[in-house]
Amino acid sequence: MTRIEQKNKEKSQAEIFSDFSGKNWSIVIPPNEKSYPDLIIQIENSKLGLEVTEYYIDRSQRGSILKESESKHKMLLKELQQKYYENNTIPINVKVMGRFDNGIINEVKHFLSSLNISEYSEWKEVRKEFIHPSGETTLLIIRLPLKLSNFKRWDYISDHIGFVATNLDSDIKKIVKDKSINLAKYKTHLNKVSLLIFIDHSNRSGMCSIENLRNIPKHGFHKVYIFNYPKDYIEF
Repeated sequence: MTRIEQKNKEKSQAEIFSDFSGKNWSIVIPPNEKSYPDLIIQIENSKLGLEVTEYYIDRSQRGSILKESESKHKMLLKELQQKYYENNTIPINVKVMGRFDNGIINEVKHFLSSLNISEYSEWKEVRKEFIHPSGETTLLIIRLPLKLSNFKRWDYISDHIGFVATNLDSDIKKIVKDKSINLAKYKTHLNKVSLLIFIDHSNRSGMCSIENLRNIPKHGFHKVYIFNYPKDYIEF
């Protein structure tokens, strides 16, 4: 992910939280990321800083294995979408279950590129199975109305199924402490800097509950927001 993509992602996450929480922030990307926090929030005549980070239930120094897997699946879905819409104008929604990797992608592409979806009624589900010794792949395809042209919110179902983690206390405390390292530098430009910890509960890497979080030290941050998107948030 490029720096611009990362900054736009952070801004988008902050805007989603602002809308969800009713804070109505005006958010801009700062001119210098070395001397400023990730984002600047304009509230009336005041400017506040905002650091943004993501939390994954299997987070480590080497990153999240679940998040990496989800990213690969999104890239494969993007390939399928591109192949289908090269030959079709009728929008469809696709959900994939089972095996989903580079070993099956070409066969699925071929099927989608030759699919005559016009034979099916709108909202009718079409089921296609690919059976291999290494595992089965199932596609659930639904023809959509033309007004939803170029629909691309396709999903790999297994990325959205998993257990809900509840013991986040030590992880969240470590994140807050680690993110506070540069606060002194940021505060030469902005008197107050807050931290937004974004958790995407819609993906397996973010399936957790924040209800039991208590007494999270702020380590110099003005506010610490823990946003369990799209369910709830806690503010310290």
